Parts: sequence; structure tokens; C-alpha cells
Amino acid sequence: MEFGFLPSTDLDTIDFSLPEGDDSILPGQASPDFKFYFGAARWGRKEWVGTLYPERLKESLFFDEYLKHFNYIELNAVFYQLPKADQVRIWAEKAKPYPDFKFTPKISREITHIRRLKNAQAATNNFIEVISEFGAALGPCFFQLSDNFASKHFDVLEEYLVSLPEDFKCNVEFRHPDWFEPEVFRRITDLLTDLNIGLIITDSAGRRDVVHTSLTTDSVHIRFNGYSNHPTDRQRMEAWRDKILNWKAKGIKEVYFTLNQWENDAFYVSQLTAREVFKDLLV
Repeated sequence: MEFGFLPSTDLDTIDFSLPEGDDSILPGQASPDFKFYFGAARWGRKEWVGTLYPERLKESLFFDEYLKHFNYIELNAVFYQLPKADQVRIWAEKAKPYPDFKFTPKISREITHIRRLKNAQAATNNFIEVISEFGAALGPCFFQLSDNFASKHFDVLEEYLVSLPEDFKCNVEFRHPDWFEPEVFRRITDLLTDLNIGLIITDSAGRRDVVHTSLTTDSVHIRFNGYSNHPTDRQRMEAWRDKILNWKAKGIKEVYFTLNQWENDAFYVSQLTAREVFKDLLV
């Protein structure tokens, strides 16, 4: 959550308007299969007990309660430690009563941050094998490249992405600023479009370059970092509602919207605001 952080006193100085972006990949007419997914990065937040979760709820039941409120989980925890296949099957079984629920796991740091996409085939195969146990509940996984993985490593990235199975649905999050230089950005969006890989949009106050609003598939993953319910949170959500409704009219099929808060105890009010703003999408 430190990525793009600014003190709240600076927020009123930021231009939060969304850029036009390139959505030319969309067919131009609404899809009957459109789905808006809304969730958080983790379900195990003790700060939510007594607000989002009932008082005295046991930690072992956090996910069961989470399923009642959201239709997807970003599942950041697997970035740090890949679970056993048996554990994945348990989570998938819990989600079965909610047939529209999706898991969008974050690719292991062994692959992205330790191996930096080199000599990572065995680790990738293992990750895919374990995560596939989610079955029909598996949404697109996502790669978060490290802050110092710059565009000089383009060839490494291309070689790795080309090696992925064609049926492995995934998105990529870039953090180093030079990926967003116009020439490099065109090059990477062309590559991702050719490979049918999504380009994550991260909305943080201190890094407006990563709020690019360009699409490389008909599915998009938006990572929204709120600021403890500062008035700009709602303004930014409203801008995203309008952008998503525009994409919906043009034929986007899936939108995954992850809500984060710098302070976890601010999440309850934040998700209530999001439900109000996105009420026309949460159907």
C-alpha cells in the first residue's frame, strides 16, 4: 500500500481526472455477459470485526463472512507463500454456494521479485498447477512487477509472457515510471494485446502515470487505493463509475475493482461509499 502514497494534506493539489486512454480493442456494443466484480485484497482483517464482520467472529470464519459481502477476492496472500493444493480446494469449496465468485491470485514473488522472470518456468508451472484447483472460481491471475523492474528488461518480460500457456488468463501491473513513457507504453500495450494479457490500472494519488485507462483485453483489473475516506475518495470512485459505464456500453466483459484503504479501519465506510457509487454496476 506504500506505492503512490501521499500525505492527505497534499490530496487537494492532485488532478484526479481520468485520462482518455485507448479502449479501441472493445467491439463498440454492450456485451450481454458483462460482469462487475468488487472486492478487497485480503479477507483476514481483524479491524473489520464489529463493522463489516459480526462481533466476536472467529478468524477461521473470516472468509465465510467475506463471501457474503463481495463477489471476488484479489488474494494477495499467495504472493508471499503459495498454499498447498488442498487449501485451495477448501477455499474453492467454501465459494461454491456463490457461483459468480472469483479468485484473482497475485503471482508468487519467487517468480516476479526473486527470479525476476528468469529461470522461472518450474516455479510458474507449480503456481499454475496449484491455483488451477480453484476451478471455475479462478479469475485472471496478476503479475506485480517490482518497482525497479524497468523497461530495459522488456525482452525478459516478452520472453516470459510468450512462454505462458495460452489459456492462462492474467494481467500485469507495471510500477517503474519508464514503462509509461509514450513510446515504451505503446510497445508494451501492443505486446499485451497480441498475447491477450491485461494491463492493470492502479489508482494512487502519488503516481498518476499508472492510471492510464488503456485496455489490452476486454477485461480490466483496477486497483483503487483510498485515503481514509477523504472526500477525494468518492470523487475518484464517481469518475471510475462513469468510465466503467462507458466501457460497458462499448463491450467490456469484466471489470475487477479492488478497494484498498491506507488505514484498514477506514475500509467499512469506504466499501459502503463504493456500493452507493457503483449501485448500477453491482447487480
